[in-house]
Amino acid sequence: MTTPRVLLLTALIAAANVTCFVQLPAQHRHSRSTSTRTTPKHAFSTQLQATSTASSSSTKATLGSVVTIDCDIKPEGDFVPEPLVDLNGKLTFWLGGGNYLPGLHTLVDGMTVGEKLEGMSLDAGWGEKNPELVLTLNKKEMGANLDVTALQVGVQLMLANGMKASVTEVTDETFTIDANPPLAGASYKVQKLELLSVEQAPTQLEYTPE
Repeated sequence: MTTPRVLLLTALIAAANVTCFVQLPAQHRHSRSTSTRTTPKHAFSTQLQATSTASSSSTKATLGSVVTIDCDIKPEGDFVPEPLVDLNGKLTFWLGGGNYLPGLHTLVDGMTVGEKLEGMSLDAGWGEKNPELVLTLNKKEMGANLDVTALQVGVQLMLANGMKASVTEVTDETFTIDANPPLAGASYKVQKLELLSVEQAPTQLEYTPE
């Protein structure tokens, strides 16, 4: 069984960096990775200012309510978060409204005032690693357009479908690429989280950076 031909459209090799555009075989073609990061509308700590003519408190957090939590959430492993992401201290946000990590909204949804959690893991927003986006390719399939001797671990590739990939392994005959987002599988650890209050969603919301 022969390996389908990999058509190299363009290759640019400069110094220790290689950028190339590769058309993958049909059975390896994928749409853009489904583990795309969900970017929070406000990735920084915010102070919520609300104006409402009918605001009432509740004891249970539900989607659409405004919640205030006291939390200490740290990155796990060697994951380095964006400096604007503040997940410590008191946070007030609209539950289900897009602020902060999607996993944080899911975790708080259904909690009651005074309830405490600890030891949970939260996805950092990039999803889990997709093993189907890790491919091992034959150097001979690249043809003369690519100097495969320049391939090394860490080299960044641009595939013809727009996805980026990194070379993760190089042998005498093959090289392996990984098209997962670099932070796929990254997570936060919830050291502590307490739901302090729940309010009915106001009719007007204004977010002001602290």
